[in-house]
Amino acid sequence: MARGGVRIVVQNVSLQNGAVLYVMGGGGLRGAVAAGSNESGPVELSVCDVEALNGALVLSGTFPAESALTVTDSLLVAARPTPLVYLSGSRSSPYAPLLVLSGLRLVRSVLVVSGVALVTVVTGGRTVVVDGAVLELVGGGVALDTTVFGGEYALYASARV
Repeated sequence: MARGGVRIVVQNVSLQNGAVLYVMGGGGLRGAVAAGSNESGPVELSVCDVEALNGALVLSGTFPAESALTVTDSLLVAARPTPLVYLSGSRSSPYAPLLVLSGLRLVRSVLVVSGVALVTVVTGGRTVVVDGAVLELVGGGVALDTTVFGGEYALYASARV
């Protein structure tokens, strides 16, 4: 990791009955340094070994340049519709989403989802929801590796991707 960066590890988490794990980039925080400026270092975020039953993981906000976000070795299952209001001002989602990318901005950064099973048994359920103003990738990318999607809709994008 580059000098001045921060490393965050979230592991062995259980999300049940509507519990949500929010990961918000600094761009969503008042007074945060602009992403990509010399004053902010990269973020290395690792979310692993998450088990969710009717819970969700939400990634949002702006992350500094050269950040790496990884979600690995996790099982997220939706067995019933769970309305989810994942950001202030957003609508409740009837889709029982498991992984939500909402207003996520990655500048010369990557998001890697590897060894993750996202499964919904809800009619009309969508395991991954891209929502909010943008999912903006500037010189970065998203990699899905050994990721299992299950449900009527595997990926739903309501924003310009």
